[in-house]
Amino acid sequence: MLSWIWGGDNNNGEQKTESHLGGGVSEKVVFEGVTIQDCIDVLADYEKYPEFVEGNAEAKITKDVNGDGKTFDVFWKASVTLFTVEYTLRLTKHDDGVSWTETEHGPFKKNQGNWKLVDLGNGNVEATYTVNIELNMWVPALVKDWLIGKGLPRTLKAFKERIESKAKAKKQ
Repeated sequence: MLSWIWGGDNNNGEQKTESHLGGGVSEKVVFEGVTIQDCIDVLADYEKYPEFVEGNAEAKITKDVNGDGKTFDVFWKASVTLFTVEYTLRLTKHDDGVSWTETEHGPFKKNQGNWKLVDLGNGNVEATYTVNIELNMWVPALVKDWLIGKGLPRTLKAFKERIESKAKAKKQ
């Protein structure tokens, strides 16, 4: 049903493969007309996610973990189908992307992932989005398949549009 998650093609030329995080998924997408810094500016602006990520109702930085402005605990409130979920992730900004891991607040046994950015040298940036999630509760396979099959592509499209539009506006 969702063979594209494990290396198939989603008809947009984006490849999804098994994640190096022990299961999960990994997808590559190319952001056009941007720099790595343009990407990081959007990826690390966590509190703005509700403006463009469907289902994200709230994002609030609750703690600067190391006091260095790079690692933050961020509270999230998200609406998924009929449920509202609240959780906190620890996110770290790197020179080549953003990574995250679960905290004790929320429904996740595991929620690890990252955006890894590579400058293609032609004004484009290749981004690899990797995520591995395990919940503390049982969720029907149909719901998980829907979330990955519909939610992941929508989320990546939202980031692509936001990053490219912000970069374009900055150049004007």
